[in-house]
Amino acid sequence: MEKYNTDITILIISKDNTLSAEMVKLAENEGYSYISAESFDKAAELLDLKHVDIVLSELYVGKENAFEIITHINKTGKITNTILLAEHPSAECVINALKYGAYDFIPKPAENDAIILALKRASENIRLRRDNIRHFKELFKLNQLKNEFLAVVSHDLRSPLSSITGYVNYLIKKGDLSELQERYLNVIRDISVDLYELVNQLLDISKVETGIINIQRVETNMAELINTSLNNFVLLGIDKNTRIVFFNRLENTHAMVDREKILQVLNNIISNSVKFTENGTITVTAESKNQHIHLSIEDTGIGMDKEQIDNLFTQYGYSPSRGTRGEKGNGLGLVICKKFIDLHKGSIELESELGRGTRFLITIPEK
Repeated sequence: MEKYNTDITILIISKDNTLSAEMVKLAENEGYSYISAESFDKAAELLDLKHVDIVLSELYVGKENAFEIITHINKTGKITNTILLAEHPSAECVINALKYGAYDFIPKPAENDAIILALKRASENIRLRRDNIRHFKELFKLNQLKNEFLAVVSHDLRSPLSSITGYVNYLIKKGDLSELQERYLNVIRDISVDLYELVNQLLDISKVETGIINIQRVETNMAELINTSLNNFVLLGIDKNTRIVFFNRLENTHAMVDREKILQVLNNIISNSVKFTENGTITVTAESKNQHIHLSIEDTGIGMDKEQIDNLFTQYGYSPSRGTRGEKGNGLGLVICKKFIDLHKGSIELESELGRGTRFLITIPEK
């Protein structure tokens, strides 16, 4: 019958031939693969050349101690657990061994059952860590496939959606339609426009996650960029009886940022503020602090509850939302905002209270 532990290789380190023979016999009986060394120098060579899961070693081999071999293992970055044996070890010695990274410590003379138990625990830990690495690699591969799928589908969908919108606009402009026909065509156009926007956002997310999108920093007048964004929404704000005000407290108005991406972030957040605010105020404040640009975008709108806040920047936790006048939103825009800010090594946070409004806080390095 095949033994269970053949997937685990032990490196036995001992200058005591009797002890070494006993540990070898124990390893054989328990089904482990094993190799042996009589010095830490030889052990280091074997660790560099061969795959080793567990090091079973005396604490002292001659005048040298096993802390050297643990340090060597730590430098290689390999998944290897070290079990040390020592006669009458002091508490300080045991603590130091664990600080260096020893997995377990067994006093000598050691009973076979104690060594077998320590090897079993160390083996289970190794297998668990192997599984975690394998699962991580599988998840990473699946995430790559997902991003590739989103990119392909997004590209393939944009063209027909654009065509649908174009043909609908043509039919509406041409006229000769009944009121019902025109209403249906408007519904088709609105749906296709919303889908086109969603597809673009999915494409942006997949590009960021696959590393296709990188930031191109250029010297940018941040006050001018904020005003550019605000001007896009002044009329919408007036239509909803909502004031939009900007407090420019920047000591240095220039920063090295990706102008297009930061403008997209501003447009998205300010658009959301307008969407969810009626008969209120949207206040944008910019200031310089510790070589960073600090932006605050605060509204007096409908606000959010805790569940909405927790899911706001989560790609798969968003939910569709509607503004004060039924304006549509899919939530992906803010996911993209966070990814763009992350690319700038900045941060984006929010504070919100249901019925009292929302405040976004953005921090971006000036350089």
